[in-house]
Amino acid sequence: MPRSVPLIEIARQVARELKRGRPGSSVAMAVTVAQSRPELADALVELFATESRREPPDGPVLDAILLMVNAALEAIGIDAENGDPDAIARVATLRAGVLDLAQEEAFDTRALVSLAGAFSAARLDLGDALHHHLAARLDAAGPEASVPGGPEALIGHLTELAAEAGDVFIYAAQLRDLIAAVPSAQRGPFAVATFAPDVEILREAVLAWLFESAADTRAAVVALLGDAVRSGQVSGTMLRRLIMARTWLPEGERPAVDAVIAAARSRGVSVEPLAPAKVQTVYATGVDGAGAQSLFILVREGRRYAVAAILVKAEHGIRDAWVQHGGTRRDAESLLAQVAEQVGLLPSGIGYAETVMAHALAVNAASGELPPFGLLDVVESAGIATLRPQDADIPALVDSLCAALPTRWLGPEGDAPLLASSGSWPNIYPFVSSWFEDDPAVAAALTGRTRITAKAVSDVLDRVFEVRRARWAERMAWIALAMKEAPGGVDWAAFAVTARALLAGRPLRDIPIMTAIARLSAEVAIRRGRERARP
Repeated sequence: MPRSVPLIEIARQVARELKRGRPGSSVAMAVTVAQSRPELADALVELFATESRREPPDGPVLDAILLMVNAALEAIGIDAENGDPDAIARVATLRAGVLDLAQEEAFDTRALVSLAGAFSAARLDLGDALHHHLAARLDAAGPEASVPGGPEALIGHLTELAAEAGDVFIYAAQLRDLIAAVPSAQRGPFAVATFAPDVEILREAVLAWLFESAADTRAAVVALLGDAVRSGQVSGTMLRRLIMARTWLPEGERPAVDAVIAAARSRGVSVEPLAPAKVQTVYATGVDGAGAQSLFILVREGRRYAVAAILVKAEHGIRDAWVQHGGTRRDAESLLAQVAEQVGLLPSGIGYAETVMAHALAVNAASGELPPFGLLDVVESAGIATLRPQDADIPALVDSLCAALPTRWLGPEGDAPLLASSGSWPNIYPFVSSWFEDDPAVAAALTGRTRITAKAVSDVLDRVFEVRRARWAERMAWIALAMKEAPGGVDWAAFAVTARALLAGRPLRDIPIMTAIARLSAEVAIRRGRERARP
């Protein structure tokens, strides 16, 4: 779709496809344009405000604009979380713009809720000012204000949403976006208001609130579960999930959860057993420059197939988890082929997936960020009986990897060919193209430089990467372990030996991949400096 086409015309083309119920080329192109040009987010938000004021508003057009807003915010959110200063600044500008429009009453409450949901889906914070504005709008009507008609209408709306979703995890993901506009102080009451014991999906989805960031919301849900046990409203499936997830929650909150579990057992609630899982294959992406890695588990479910996916990030833990159920093997392999084409996939094993998830849960605990509710769907689909936080000792992991190598490869001379081979990784592994540092430390190391020179690269090595050895060693250790877990074995020795050299303090100039990373980091920093200097 040409860039010269006005956004409203793009939205109308998308709306026509949405009305037909057959998303096609217009939808795909609109998403691509929004993702590739995140600077359009401000204009899209203003267009959403304009169209929401029409009488009557055109629902499909608003849905189309919101689709593009979601795509743009997702791209911005990824860059912002990776520390991109331009993306961080863009988020602040967007927040201020939405707040200005909201204060001018450019949106009704439901439209503002939809925008808040887009921010939530992109993991972007609405900010205190916008949250307070929403709280002022919602306070008089209570937590049901986003669905006019009071509590009965709310339950009716959520029942319809659950029926359409047909799955507790799909429904919970949709509910997460719906509640994005609900201020933290109101989420506990909202959780209680959305509990409908007569509707199975709504009843079982109450556990999703245990993964909310607000401690008072989690406390309200645990209290609700205690009442539900006494009323016979906790199922064997809910009990199984509580037992699995209790160690994922903050340690101080576990006794209250344990009391609910004990009460359920004392009332004769039996844990609903899982059907045996038939894991077919496990794949991992490489660890990218921001420390992110995705895992994909292909599972056979009767005559159908499911693909479970997990996204982990080095300083956050498990950031996303979902399962696509009910597809054919061709559907599953097509999805994996698309991922492989875009970022590359490494064959691995279920043992690696469990190790990574356990370590990521420990990172979640350290960062204070709870894992997503969808992680329960992943572990159940993969047949993982127990998953507890377990911080990996990276130096010990590297030692264990290297212990499996021939001793002739481990001396200063023996490992030279393996270290030298790291220089070819950018030509072999797609994820290595993302291996660079993009932060103020790199910019400071290159102050006053406008072109790439050997001295510029040397400065980045000495002033930035020398103190970040452990970070890059960890990335390489995980890749080595993933490769080693692959059925039949894959060449993983070079990654293990490079991680070992980094931890041992070998000169960075003896490790070709580190020079390549430093050069790419310098190129990115100098390019950004030029862009900012333009009038």
